[in-house]
Amino acid sequence: MRTPAGTAPQKVVALGVADEGVRTAIAFALETRGYGIHALAVARGSRPDHLASEADCLVLDCEGRGSNFPEDLARWWGVELGRPVIVLTSTPGLPLLRVCVELGAQVIEKPLLGETLLKAIAGLPEIKAPGR
Repeated sequence: MRTPAGTAPQKVVALGVADEGVRTAIAFALETRGYGIHALAVARGSRPDHLASEADCLVLDCEGRGSNFPEDLARWWGVELGRPVIVLTSTPGLPLLRVCVELGAQVIEKPLLGETLLKAIAGLPEIKAPGR
């Protein structure tokens, strides 16, 4: 996990983003605002529960995750995740939107403009990862 030197992060954000450029850009934007970052490339079909154990919230990108992502997200929810989730997508289809509404996950459509993601993370409830 990366945090700005000499500061304690206000929230630790896990980034499950396959694209390295997108992941790096999001991590940089969040770090400059004082968030701790745990960023990993998340392979198609892999569960993000290893991210959730160290984070206060998760940001998961649908790109490269495959058409089963809504069903995967529904299966992962609860015990495996147990943290607020923000889903990034460039194509918010009905199956994804339905699952996110049912689970209380936020959906942000890409491209990310302005401070949409920063505002969404700042507005999440204060849920601290175990041991934080």
